[in-house]
Amino acid sequence: MTLTLRKLADGRFASQGDQLFWNYKTIDIQSVANDHYICDLANIHTHLYYNVIWESVPPYADGYTVRLSGLTEQYSLDPVKADLHLLVNNDMQVTHDFPLHAHQLIQLEEHPKLFNHTLEGSFISLRYRNDRIPTIQVWHGDQAITKPIDLTRAFRSFGWNPDQSHEQIYRILIRINEDGSVTVFPYLNGTIVDWVPGGTVVQ
Repeated sequence: MTLTLRKLADGRFASQGDQLFWNYKTIDIQSVANDHYICDLANIHTHLYYNVIWESVPPYADGYTVRLSGLTEQYSLDPVKADLHLLVNNDMQVTHDFPLHAHQLIQLEEHPKLFNHTLEGSFISLRYRNDRIPTIQVWHGDQAITKPIDLTRAFRSFGWNPDQSHEQIYRILIRINEDGSVTVFPYLNGTIVDWVPGGTVVQ
């Protein structure tokens, strides 16, 4: 059995996946026992929240597209193939198991509105891995507003380790500088965290 992100009628993928939960448990049922089992479900989706700002003034009033590429398209839901297991509660021995990622990669996109010189949006996708962190890029029509921004460098700079995160919720702020470079910051609870040492400049 596999799980695949849904496609739209024109062949594109929907801009948002679903909040998915999954796990498995082997149980032993005895006819004379009052059996009771709990199987804690693992988060097998990722939230990426982003804000895009400009150091000066945005070049257009509207019509922007944000694309997120290098995302897993499909899981194998065969428990035997599950390749990541995280202990989330040692006292209760609760372990979250995560399904195997397929090799196919996809791109999601959405069209955020510009408000107060800021683009704000989010993506829900299948989980990230340490060796599969996506690339984000801002467009206006066919014009690339930024170069492709590989978020791997930013994640490493911020100490974000997808393979060790049983729940993946990430917030970033992307600042487009006047010279065309881009600075990525961690963005938490509406405030920018650690502007200077926490930022990663992508040329």
